[in-house]
Amino acid sequence: MPVLGIDVGAATTKAVVMADGEILSWYIMQTGHDINEASETVISQTLAKTTFSKDELDYIVSTGYGRNGVRFANKAITEILCHAKGAYWMMPETRTIIDIGG
Repeated sequence: MPVLGIDVGAATTKAVVMADGEILSWYIMQTGHDINEASETVISQTLAKTTFSKDELDYIVSTGYGRNGVRFANKAITEILCHAKGAYWMMPETRTIIDIGG
């Protein structure tokens, strides 16, 4: 059950592919002036390191400044929710997250 998360920020765009709770691949690049182009590029580069195609992904979630511009995402969520879910995934005992921006 491969899933992909993409964070389209003003400066960089990041993506990660996971399956069964394991990180399989990730990629980071400069966003540039075209959010759609950055989204497509980061996903193709991330998937190139796996055996999966975009059509084989069970779910795609987008976040970040450009989250609503990722047309092919199944869901767009805020960075704050992503921070909370990511911190809990890495360290379930986490109760406080401090976002200093950037």
